Formats: sequence, structure tokens, C-alpha cells
Amino acid sequence: MNADYPESLSVLAPRFLSPDTLSRPTASGQRYPWQYKRLNSTSFVLSFRYVGPAMNTCEFTTVSSKWQCSGYF
Repeated sequence: MNADYPESLSVLAPRFLSPDTLSRPTASGQRYPWQYKRLNSTSFVLSFRYVGPAMNTCEFTTVSSKWQCSGYF
């Protein structure tokens, strides 16, 4: 292992995550998969979307080191 963030989350399975963890959720309000984007070797963005009462998005970045959500939650 090295200290860089992976190019995709799938390279973490099965050693660190089960393949099922990365599958699309089945609950109707959470049917959107995780989205991961490596920005460079030391930063990434992880986000997800969900419905209820409208479309909402939550995003975690290594730059801010916190979750930020927007929409009509």
C-alpha cells in the first residue's frame, strides 16, 4: 500500500470494503450510488444523492474535511 488515494473505490474491494458496499442502494429514496473522484494523490471528493422531500446532495472533500449538504432536506 502507498499513501495515495485510489483512482476508484472499486480497488478497495474486497480488502477494505465488501463489493456489496459499493453496489447501488435499493431503498427508493437512496437509489443513487456513491460518487467518488480523486482530485490528486492527496485529495478526493465523495458524494451521494437522495430523494426526500426533493433531490438532495451531500459531499465530503478532503480540502474542507467535512460534509456539506444541499437541497430541500
